[in-house]
Amino acid sequence: MTRTVTFPVSGMSCAACASRIQGGLNSLPGVSGAEVNFAAGQASVTYDPAVVGFPAVLAAVKGLGYDARTDEIVLPILGMSCASCVAKIEGALAQLPGVVSASVNLGTEKAAVRYIGRLASAADMKKVIEGAGYGVLDLAEEDLLEKEARLRREEVDRLRRRLAAGTVLVVPLFLLSSWEMLGLAVLLFEIPRGLSVGLQFVLATPIQFWVARPFYAGAWSAARHGTTNMNTLIA
Repeated sequence: MTRTVTFPVSGMSCAACASRIQGGLNSLPGVSGAEVNFAAGQASVTYDPAVVGFPAVLAAVKGLGYDARTDEIVLPILGMSCASCVAKIEGALAQLPGVVSASVNLGTEKAAVRYIGRLASAADMKKVIEGAGYGVLDLAEEDLLEKEARLRREEVDRLRRRLAAGTVLVVPLFLLSSWEMLGLAVLLFEIPRGLSVGLQFVLATPIQFWVARPFYAGAWSAARHGTTNMNTLIA
């Protein structure tokens, strides 16, 4: 029986990225269909769990230089008494769609779970653990859709701050580099060449190493995996 999951993908910068991920996913054994939407920032994959697991699907995305946003939660477990309890709970959690990994510690009586927030929730995990014959202490959990929206807003805010800082720095940098060409040396005053070069260096350095850092990081990530993307072009 096949299973279809839709999960968010981060790191895409153009439609070519989506095409590359889609091709990589479709080449996986057990995957009968994969569609990646660049605009929505998500991938939809239909696969046979008996042939390929969801963690392998995510590993393929990561192997191409991209990533899927995951959440982590620690669940206090009740009723464990031996190592077989650990294996039973880990196995039950691993079967839950959206769970990437699950590690249960008998000593602390806790389960650490990494999962896709859009596909699984603490309530789902509690249900499968209780179905395996154990208990879970109630936890107050932030709404996962709201959390994902909050993370997106934070990412946009970070980009806006970089844009604002870049704009403040690039305007005087442009004026200094084009001072004579714009006739400002005649209209206003002449700037000694050494001073001009020094000021341009001071202004350009944060632009290169802070404002443009996401582009370099994205280009390097693509290069490490033998591919290119829009970050490569920009960098």
